[in-house]
This record gives sequence, structure tokens and C-alpha cells, in this order.
Amino acid sequence: MAPLNALFDSTDTYRVIEKTLPEMKFHSAFTQPAEDNFIENFGRTDIIDSEMTVTDVVSGELYANPFAYTRAVRHVMGTQPYVGTLVISWTETYRDSKGQVRTRTRTQTLTATVVKPKPFYHEETYLGYGSQSAPRLNFSRSAAHNERLSEKELEKKLKRGERELKKMSEDAIKDGRSFQEMANSEFEVLFDADNRDNEMEFRLMFTPLAQKNTVSLLRSHVGYGDDFDFIKRGRFNVIRSEHSQSWCMDTSPQRYMSYDVDISRESFISFNNEYFKSVYFDFAPLMAVPAYQEESVHSLSVDAIENYSCKYSLEEYESLANMLGQRHFEHPESRTRAILKASHVSNSNGVNRVQITAYSYTTVERIDFVPVLGGDGKIHPVPVPWTEYIPVQNCADMAVGYIGASDCDFHRTAESVQLPSGAYRHGLFACPVDAQASDGIYRTFESLRQKNQF
Repeated sequence: MAPLNALFDSTDTYRVIEKTLPEMKFHSAFTQPAEDNFIENFGRTDIIDSEMTVTDVVSGELYANPFAYTRAVRHVMGTQPYVGTLVISWTETYRDSKGQVRTRTRTQTLTATVVKPKPFYHEETYLGYGSQSAPRLNFSRSAAHNERLSEKELEKKLKRGERELKKMSEDAIKDGRSFQEMANSEFEVLFDADNRDNEMEFRLMFTPLAQKNTVSLLRSHVGYGDDFDFIKRGRFNVIRSEHSQSWCMDTSPQRYMSYDVDISRESFISFNNEYFKSVYFDFAPLMAVPAYQEESVHSLSVDAIENYSCKYSLEEYESLANMLGQRHFEHPESRTRAILKASHVSNSNGVNRVQITAYSYTTVERIDFVPVLGGDGKIHPVPVPWTEYIPVQNCADMAVGYIGASDCDFHRTAESVQLPSGAYRHGLFACPVDAQASDGIYRTFESLRQKNQF
């Protein structure tokens, strides 16, 4: 099996999809020129902010229009309730059934709650797509799982929706707004994009054929049905599907390698079938609209990658840093997950030096005393232990260079030249580097190129 295992590569999945859908092309990595093209020609807005760190990114083109899958971890500050208890006791007197005075001990558990700030982290996956179709149109719609409705439930929803649309049209006329109900009420109700701001471009985009295709997708039991949010902001489109949130983006060939050819074959087919299905049905809302299949005319030019100091997008660098592991960048006293943010420092002989800033929290255990009235008629301070989260940050550098070898070739040659531990993805090798070791890292990269190891 060794010769077969050696043939597997992380790009296999992309090549399979490209052969199945020739209109789709994947990039080896998300370069800075590709990101600039996305921004300048298609108005890509930042869906990644300072509270998020990218853990994976896959870019390419569909119908010569750019797309980028982005998986990121978002940090949000929420609240956490903490509960404390205190057992109290007291002695009370009473008369028994014979009228004699007696004493007894009573106990009570007092409970108190405090609510304190706490950071939370959750993962999000988006598909961004650029198209110059309907460049002044903005709208959004949310997943409604219309495919789960029975015929009776669907009929009821359509009738209720038609009444609401009629009222919205009447209100829009009174208020001087541009909303106008379309003739295909089924499309209007199921797609539910009534917050659109340009009626003319909406109708040019959603032709009768596009409406028919979209309704068919929303009602289909094939694939994942109506599980997607669709956001259009001018030339930039975002699809956020429920199924993509649990989709395995990692195409590492390790999952195929086996001592048994039948197991290897089954793993290969199963994984790539599921990967293709997830990708296809994320693009399905876009492919249902013929206007999105038109190749764009680029009004702005983007320099070649050779003219860039920063060769690759910051999203690509962040994903490599997260692949390396937070332990290389986080503050020594960090007690939570870190949000890793990348910034380009320099480029020396094709090796990019990137600074990674890790934002996280250290913790301190605290106790609040909450006054609570007990059954003895007294106020008691109930101790409530809680955790305080204090922001900390740390900066460390990372070296990134393009190698472009297959996974198998890279790991085989990396062992022979004793490369430092690092991460290899999308043809890029990344490793932690400090000021003292930087020269050695750069010499290692240069030695690899001179010896034509890859």
C-alpha cells in the first residue's frame, strides 16, 4: 500500500471537484492579489473583524468570479451565573403537646447568585462570492426550511404570505418606498427578501427562470433544502448554510492511508462525496440565478504577486498560525482560547515574516458575599465563588514560505533536511521564529530552493 498512500495529496479533493464542475477552479492559496481583486473589483466587505480569528480558508473562482470559504472562531463577551450556598443553624424554643417549653435546632441552606462577564467562543463558516451582477442591490434572507413543510402547511404559508405582501405593497406606496410585490408570489414568500432596496435590479437578477430555479431549490429534499442565509451587499454575496458549520474543510490525505486497499477506497469516495455535496449546495443558490454565471468584466487591474511585499492574505496567515497551535503565540498566563490576529512585517528572499498577536484572558478566582435573609430573621453573607477574566495579549513572529510540494514530498524531504516543527497547508510552510533564530530559518528556506528539494 505504500506506493498508493504516497500518491494521495490534500489537493485531490479540489481536482475531483474541478473535473466534475469545470466552471470551478481552486487556488493553491489565498494570495494578496486575489484578495485585492475581491475587494477592488467586487467590493468584498470585511466579514472577519477584530473579534475573529481564521482557522481555515479556501479560495478559487466560479465562472471566473472569485469566491472564498472562510472558517473563523468568534469571540463574544457574555455572562455566566455563579451560585453559592451557606448553611445556617439556630436554636428556637417551642411548646410541645403537653405545654412544656422545649428547644430545637433548625438548619437552612441559603442560596445566592451573581452574574459576571465571561468570554465565549464559537465557530462560523461563510462562503463569499463576487459578482458584478446587480451592483447596487442589497438584500438578505434567512434559512426557513421550507422543504420540511407538508403541502397543506405550504399552502397555508403561501396564503398568509400573499396577504402580508399585499399589505407591504400598499404601505410602501403610502410611505414612498420602492417595494413592489412580484407576480410569482410563491417565490416572494419562500425566498422572503422583502428588505431589498432596488426593485429594478432585483427583477433583472431574479428572472422568471431564476425564480423557478430558486423555488425548486427551496422546496427540494435533495441535498440540505432551505438551510442557507443569503446576504447580498452590492457585488459581494455571502452564503451561510447550516450544513457548512459542521463541514470538514480539512482535505488532509491522512484519512485515506491504510493497510487495506478496500478501506482506503471507501474512505476516499465517502469523504469526497460528502465534501462535493457540501460545496455544491452552498453554491446552489448562486447557480440557480443565471446572472451569477456571467463572467465579470474587470474594471480595475491588480498587480502580479511578484510585486507584493505581503504575498498572501492575512486570513491565510491566521489559518496557518492556528494550525501551528496557540501555544506558540499565547500569553504565558493565558487560561482561555486565544484570538490570533496576523500582520505582515517583512519579506526577505520570498520568506514572509508575520507577527501574530494573541488576545486571550487570564483568570483570577474571586468571592462575593451576598446578603441573604435567613429563616432566623437575620441577614447572612452568602459566599459566591466566581472567576474574573482579565485580558492579556502576547506577540510572536512566524515565518511563511511557499514550497508548493505535494504533502508526501514535503514531509519526506522535511525529514531529510531536519526542518523545524511547523505547519504545511496550501503549499505554504509556516514555523514559529524569534529574533535570534530568524537568520537560520531564512537560510533553511533558501537552502531548500537552491537544492531544488521540492
